[in-house]
Amino acid sequence: MAVSSQGLTFTFGGTTLSVTNVSINESQDLVDATDLGVAPNDRRIYVGGFASDAEVQIEYFGDILTSGTSGALAITGPISYSGNATISTSSVSASVGDLVRGNATFRVS
Repeated sequence: MAVSSQGLTFTFGGTTLSVTNVSINESQDLVDATDLGVAPNDRRIYVGGFASDAEVQIEYFGDILTSGTSGALAITGPISYSGNATISTSSVSASVGDLVRGNATFRVS
């Protein structure tokens, strides 16, 4: 079933902004735990849970967020996500007759 993302907002550093696009990417490091007794053509064994990273990319309406700033990130609306984050990249653009638009990438721990 399709869900509308209208009304999606995020809060960072005490500022709440309207989201136009959000992408949440999580990854986890895997360790090869196969022992030396593995037979030829046997499957390797991988174990996870050692380190995980999340990257959140948000396009929004509003002012610039400064790269390197850390704080609590909370996405609310039809989807929710939260964690302690640091802004790794940010940019803002403004055109006459249009809203100020920003883009920020967060590293979430």
